[in-house]
Amino acid sequence: MLKLPVYLDNNATTQMDPKVLEAMLPYFIEHFGNAASRSHSFGWQAEEAVDSAREQVAKLIGAEAQEIIFTSGATEGDNLAIKGVYEMYAGKGNHIITCVTEHKAISDTCKHIEKLGGEVTYLKVHPDGLIDLKELEAAIKPTTILIAIMYANNETGVIQPVKEISTIAKKHGVLVFSDAVQAVGKIPVDVNKDGKPDLVVCGEWMKISCFENKNGQLVDATQKYFPTALSGWWNRLASADLDGDGDLDLVAANWGTNSQIKVSNTEPAALYYGDFDKNGSLDPFLCQYIQGKSFPVASRDELTDQMVSLRQRFPTYDSYSEATINDVLSPEQLQLGKVLKADSFETSWFENKNGTFIPHSLPMQANYAPVYAIAIADYNHDGKNDILLGGNIEKTRIKIGKIDANYGVLLTGDGKGNFNYMPQLSSGLNVNGCVKDIISLPFNGKKRILFSVNNQLPAVYNY
Repeated sequence: MLKLPVYLDNNATTQMDPKVLEAMLPYFIEHFGNAASRSHSFGWQAEEAVDSAREQVAKLIGAEAQEIIFTSGATEGDNLAIKGVYEMYAGKGNHIITCVTEHKAISDTCKHIEKLGGEVTYLKVHPDGLIDLKELEAAIKPTTILIAIMYANNETGVIQPVKEISTIAKKHGVLVFSDAVQAVGKIPVDVNKDGKPDLVVCGEWMKISCFENKNGQLVDATQKYFPTALSGWWNRLASADLDGDGDLDLVAANWGTNSQIKVSNTEPAALYYGDFDKNGSLDPFLCQYIQGKSFPVASRDELTDQMVSLRQRFPTYDSYSEATINDVLSPEQLQLGKVLKADSFETSWFENKNGTFIPHSLPMQANYAPVYAIAIADYNHDGKNDILLGGNIEKTRIKIGKIDANYGVLLTGDGKGNFNYMPQLSSGLNVNGCVKDIISLPFNGKKRILFSVNNQLPAVYNY
C-alpha cells in the first residue's frame, strides 16, 4: 500500500545509503580529527581517510588523485569554478556561455557575474532538452572565456553532449566547466577518455612530439601518436576536424619545398655542431645533399670566417668547391660533435586515425614558402573546414635568398580530408611581406581575418 507523503526529488537530496553511513560513522565518533592538522595522530588518520576518498573519486571518473578538490557541496564548487575563471581570465575577456536549464547554482552565479559587468549568453534548448551545438559555436566570441553546461539535468535527466561541447571549446581555446553532480555514479564519466595527448610540440630540427600527463609528469609518447615521425623545420601547429570524423586532426607548418635545400628520408639536411677549433664557442655547419653527397651550405668565406684554421686546408675557392663535410671535419671532430637532421620540409596535415597521426600532403602551393601562420575555418561557407596559410621569409643568407611566394594560401576542404588550392583571383588574397600570425575577429555581424605582417600594418579581409 502506498505510504504518503511521496518524495520525488532524490536527485536534489537523497537519503543516505546505509553502507555510506556505516563507512562514515567512525569518522563522526572515533576518528574525528581535522585532516589539515598534521602535527598529531588524529589529523593523520583523518588525512589518510580523505586521501583514500580522493583516490576512489579519481578512479570513478578516470582522473588523477591530485586533480580532485573537495568542497562543501556542488553549489560551492560551481561558484568557485565560475567566479574563479571570471577573475583569472579577466585580461582575455568577460563572456560566459551557459544554458537556460542550468541548476540555480550556475544560473545565479552567472547573474552575479552580469552585475559585475560580465556578459552571459543563455543558450535555449530543443524540445528534447539538448542544446544546439551549432548555436553554441556561433555564440563563441573572442572574449569568451568559459562554457558552463551541466552534464545531466537534475529535473529532466537530459544528458548533454559534453564530449562534443569540449571539442568545440578546445577548437576555440575556451575553457569548459560541467556540473556533473547528477551524472557521476549513475552513468560512466571519464574525464580523460578522449585519448588526445596533453601536449604537442614542434620546432626546428625536431620531430613533432607528444607528451602525456601521467601522474602530474609529462611522459614522451611520440612513438605512440606519431609512428611516422618526420623531422623538419616546423614553425606552428593548428588543430581542427579536417576529415569529418569528429576528432581533432593537425596542420603542421614547415619550411616548404621552394628553396635550394632539398631533403628526404635518405638525404636529410644536417646541422653538425661542436667546438671544433676549441676556442670556447660552437661552430655550426649546415649541410645538404647534392648528387648523393653531403656538402656544407656555407661558402668558403663564411666557413673560414667561422673557423680560421680551415684557410690552410682550403686556400682557394677551387680547393673548397667539391669539399664534403667529411673533408671539412676530421673523423675525430665528427665524433666529438653533435648532429641534428631534418628529413621533411613539407607543410602537411596529420590525420587522427584512432589516436595515431598519419601525415598527408597538401597542394603544392602550401609549400611555396615557409609557413608561420595557420588559421582553420569555413572560409567559403560550405560547412567544411578550410586551411589558410601565411608565411614568407626575407632575412636569409644571399645564397638562399628571399622566399616570399606566399600571398595568403587558401586551401578549401571537402570535409573528408581532401584540399584544393583556391587561386588568388578567386580568394582575393594578396598579402605581401612576412606573415607571423592570422586571427579571426567578428566585425559588424561579419567575420574578419587579420594577417600580422612584420614591419607593416596588418592585412585585413572579410569573409
